Amino acid sequence: VCQHFGLDTSSIHTKSRKRDVVQARQIAMYLAKKNTELSTAKIGALIGNKDHATVLHACKTIKDQQEVDKTLEAEINKIQTILKKR
Repeated sequence: VCQHFGLDTSSIHTKSRKRDVVQARQIAMYLAKKNTELSTAKIGALIGNKDHATVLHACKTIKDQQEVDKTLEAEINKIQTILKKR
């Protein structure tokens, strides 16, 4: 996700509220929830020591944004395709 958005990997683990960092962090949480069996608490712990409720909010936010922003949906699908190849 960081590579796709041209961000340093450590940036999504920070408390930064810059839009590009927040969106990358939310997408990382969304994809982790969607593609793994990890609990929201574990995902939150791995991505910047966030609370499980933050992970749930991120997943809902990204899901809702995808419904109206087809560019975002395409970006997420592209990232997911790359991840599945690994």
